[in-house]
Amino acid sequence: MKRTITMLIAFGIILQLYPFMAGATDPLLGIRDVRVNDDESFFDQGRADWFVTEQGYIYMVWEDFRETYWSIFFSRSFDRGRTWGDGDGNNNNDINVVDDPTGLYSHRDPSIAIASNSTIYVFWQDSREGPWRIYYSFSKNGGMNWSASVPLGGPEGNQTEVISRVVNGTIWICWLQELDGGRGVYMTHISNNGSLGEFFRVDTRASEKAGLFMASSDKEVSLFWEENGENRTIRWTSLREEMLFRGEAEGEQILVQSPNTGYVADPFASYDPHGNLLVAYEQESYGMLMVYYMIIYPDGVPVGPYRIRTPSLNVTYQADPSIVADSGGNIYFFWAVGEDVNHLIKGGWTSKVGEEATDVRIIDWTIMMGPRPTEPQYTYAMMARGETSAFLVKDAPLVLWEDSRDDPNPSKPEPENSDIYVNGYPKRPDLPPEAVSLTVDSVGWDRAFLRWERCMDLDFSSYVVYLSIQEGFSPGPAFEVARVERRGVTTINITDLEMNTTYYVRLGVEDAAGHINLSEEVSFTTPINRPPRITLISPLEEITVDREVEILFSVFDPDDDAEVTLYLRKGGEQPPGEVVGRFREGEEGLINFTLNTSSLSNGTYLLQVVASDGVNPPVREDFPLITVYHPPPEPPRYLNVLTVSPAPGSSDIPLRTIFRVVFSREVNPNTVTTDTVLLNVGETPAEADLRILDDNVTLIVDPGVLLPPHTDCSLTLLPGIESSDGWPLDGRGLREPSAVTFTFRTGADDDRPAVLHHSPLGIMVHPQTEIVLEFSTWIDTSTVGRGVILLKAGAVEVPYTFTYDANVSRLILHPSSLEYSTTYHVIITRDLLGINGLPAEEFQWNFTTLPYSYAPDSDHDGYPDPLDDFPNDPTEWIDTDSDGIGDNSDDDDDGDGMPDKWEKRYGLNPLLDDAEEDLDGDGYSNIEEYREGTDPKDPSSHPGATNWVLWVVVLIVVTIAAVVAMVALARRKEHERWWE
Repeated sequence: MKRTITMLIAFGIILQLYPFMAGATDPLLGIRDVRVNDDESFFDQGRADWFVTEQGYIYMVWEDFRETYWSIFFSRSFDRGRTWGDGDGNNNNDINVVDDPTGLYSHRDPSIAIASNSTIYVFWQDSREGPWRIYYSFSKNGGMNWSASVPLGGPEGNQTEVISRVVNGTIWICWLQELDGGRGVYMTHISNNGSLGEFFRVDTRASEKAGLFMASSDKEVSLFWEENGENRTIRWTSLREEMLFRGEAEGEQILVQSPNTGYVADPFASYDPHGNLLVAYEQESYGMLMVYYMIIYPDGVPVGPYRIRTPSLNVTYQADPSIVADSGGNIYFFWAVGEDVNHLIKGGWTSKVGEEATDVRIIDWTIMMGPRPTEPQYTYAMMARGETSAFLVKDAPLVLWEDSRDDPNPSKPEPENSDIYVNGYPKRPDLPPEAVSLTVDSVGWDRAFLRWERCMDLDFSSYVVYLSIQEGFSPGPAFEVARVERRGVTTINITDLEMNTTYYVRLGVEDAAGHINLSEEVSFTTPINRPPRITLISPLEEITVDREVEILFSVFDPDDDAEVTLYLRKGGEQPPGEVVGRFREGEEGLINFTLNTSSLSNGTYLLQVVASDGVNPPVREDFPLITVYHPPPEPPRYLNVLTVSPAPGSSDIPLRTIFRVVFSREVNPNTVTTDTVLLNVGETPAEADLRILDDNVTLIVDPGVLLPPHTDCSLTLLPGIESSDGWPLDGRGLREPSAVTFTFRTGADDDRPAVLHHSPLGIMVHPQTEIVLEFSTWIDTSTVGRGVILLKAGAVEVPYTFTYDANVSRLILHPSSLEYSTTYHVIITRDLLGINGLPAEEFQWNFTTLPYSYAPDSDHDGYPDPLDDFPNDPTEWIDTDSDGIGDNSDDDDDGDGMPDKWEKRYGLNPLLDDAEEDLDGDGYSNIEEYREGTDPKDPSSHPGATNWVLWVVVLIVVTIAAVVAMVALARRKEHERWWE
């Protein structure tokens, strides 16, 4: 028994050590470090590119200096990178792709792609033409034999940094093209038959560019590059397959901006199996070089950037990053870590976007021999490793890099040898997605609106909504009510719920592997569904209509789900009637509807509103009765001609004739044009001035010139002339649109000038009017003037100036001034001569200007300006004595030397100069009476009588004084006697 146990233990140990003994894999790291190239000499190999087939075969190319000039070499692996060459288990048979027998040129920076017909293409930049140009070669037997090198073509100038990728079997090639002012990004493609497509440009501006990289999925390619200038940036653009074939680009965007104290560079990108785009780059700031990554989801939403690091890893040099993700949503990072030129390749992974890299490992197998240090020590090997490139093989991550471990002089600052190495990274187990937070936004009686956070997992498959009426239920297929397969859709409206019920809901996030993680349980309660409520607004009383009626009402439904129907039925008909409108309850429940009744027969109608929410019985409301009445149609009201002058058929009309047409109703002036009014002189159309007078019924047709003598003329009016209400001309009285023509014949050239038309007329003429005279013939303007054409106000002749039209048959008089409330006479004398020398026919008429009540009153004092001596002073309006002082402020309005108050006291006229008159007839004038202070109304009171009276008064005063003195003296003597 003990022997059996011992053998089992030994067998278990052997099984555990077998992978190491076989040299195949490491249980933690995947494959060991494997050198790709078979060059045993000390020459450089680098700048490798790869292509992985669906079978997991790896095809690789790199630039190689083994033949003492830079050329392109090729190799392949059929066992996921463990061995390279022809498949015999040994690393051999590297193949030179380039046909350069001279060895005088450089061939560098290759890229490889395989078309859908299994043809392998390799592209590189080649110096054989002088400037760098893109060349390519192809192999149809798996890379064993290669075609001659072929120039790609394209615009002239240097072509560098070529890269190729495949979309649905078509190879797309991208490179940097030298242009004036910098470099541009160009593309083309190669079809299965080997033909080249059109060349087209992707970027929008020529500038310094570098670090071009391209990633592809089965639907699109994405391009990234460094753009160097004052602000160094990484720019990118994405082109869908249909855009690629059309040669269209939407323009680049800035992916990341460099910090103020550093730069961003070396973009690397890849698509994961779910179409997510992963981008890694390096960023220098404050002397530290760090690596970052971002994710761009298929719906275009970017997240990041996030720094690739671990809490214990903090060195100043971290560069050359690459990034891939497997179908399980695990993200793998690879980058160079170290100082100066001595550094190692690191690998790490995370299953959550935005988290720091975990499980950081040194990829180099040789360094991992012996005890594993807890913290990587790049001093283990004084050698340079960099230029990482990661890719997936059968959903497992691999990384290749340039390695100088075989440097013959490792102590020198710069390595003298480099090789291409690959290594695997342990594939991580698929983890379930992270749960997201679920909230209930709103709840209706039969629905609930849910919202949740966006899932950031790369292998996202769908959101699953579970619903139950049991608290604490266990989600499963029986409780699934909805599934959302678009990552960016983070809301859903759950319907068909029962009212007045409490529900419990959880949201599951499912990944591509079928793992589900659930949110916390949330609950909500649906309210009771109440029936809609209808409110009639207009009309609210019975109305009678002919054509249209505006119907206004509101519908309120608690769950905003009411269907509203309008029924119309004629009195006596059975309900519900004809449907004339259907609506959904608006945001405010207000419905405005125009009911057209023009097609309804006369009668009384009932309009009913019915609102139904699909749950409660329909709610009905009836509008007041609507009576439809269509009055009988009006008879046609065609436009007719009433009179024409001169009279139609006249055979002796003046040579200077103005035609006048009077219509039966007002005319639309816009319809009177040279297309509807035709004047012919003889057989020739003649121009004429057309105008409608202010009465809107009179048409004036003025040829403006003398008509030739003894000539037939015609005036035609077409039915295009319309009345103001749109009825056409019925020129011949046929009760239908019709034209009419009037004929005339001119007389001899011996007509005396006669007044045809004159204005102004009437008794309400504005004083600022002009006087217009239209004559039958041209007149001699040298005979026009005062005394020939008289303008008089009573016996006073009013001066004027005059102007005339070009045809000299229309005079316009411009009076110097006309007064309000005045009648004027215009007299045409025989002294006015026509251009033919014949005297004018005498003519006269009167007109009267507006009353003073129509005149302006600028100061609003009740006196119109023409009667106001002070039109801008509301306190004064008359200056009787013309002394510039208004009567209200003037003590002597009439200026006769006697104050107004004195004149008013004695009955004189203060507004009339009556100073020299003798009111009382005593021989003394009023002014003399005023100056002497006598009464102008008393004949006995005059300046002479005043002197006599004065002497009498003086004598009486003296006599009284003497008597008083004598009495006083007598009393004094008597007093003296009494004392004695």
